[in-house]
Amino acid sequence: KIGKRMNSEATPEIHFVYPDPQIESRTAAAAALRRLSAAIVGHAATDEDLTAIAAWAVQAAARVEQGTPRPQRDDYQQRRYLDPPVPEGQVVTFSDRPISGPANPSATTMTIRREGDEAVGLVIFDRRFESSPGRAHGGMTAATFDDVMGYVNVIDGVAAYTLELTVRYVAPMPLHEPVEIRARTIERTERRSTVTAEAHTADGVQVATGRATFAIIAPSAFGL
Repeated sequence: KIGKRMNSEATPEIHFVYPDPQIESRTAAAAALRRLSAAIVGHAATDEDLTAIAAWAVQAAARVEQGTPRPQRDDYQQRRYLDPPVPEGQVVTFSDRPISGPANPSATTMTIRREGDEAVGLVIFDRRFESSPGRAHGGMTAATFDDVMGYVNVIDGVAAYTLELTVRYVAPMPLHEPVEIRARTIERTERRSTVTAEAHTADGVQVATGRATFAIIAPSAFGL
């Protein structure tokens, strides 16, 4: 069971695609902002509280914006051919990744680890991602599949872009409980890879399946 494994397993080591010397403080700040965002969406607040939050956020943003810009690294894709493989069992992450980055305030609560040749994501959707009552938005489900399946390329050690993504919604995607997404490569040529994935709740109910085609960037494109 997913929930039982979450409680019994020791916290795995983390494999950072890019080292982040501020990962602890940035992750803590992002987690606090995610909680605040979910609270604003899911709870009533006074006009006074909302006005105070807006003023604080504008001032805080202005202070942070005085810092050195952090652009995306130019070798983002090239490193797929240069970095060592992700160790078995380790969580793998880009700290700022839009869907699963622990230091990204807009991300889901999600970890992705390597298990053999599979990328295994564990995601919890909160109130920010609710669409129909009690269900996560279908677009967020698709984005989560794309993220987990994209990490299969990291495990496989290839640079690639999503070319096509199909998600089949089998059952409601729940909120506030862990959902496991398992993905692996089923076919790969020099130019294309095909990845499939399935999502299950903690009690084993399949809620969605996915299939994606990725366009592989040849190492020669990077002069390798």
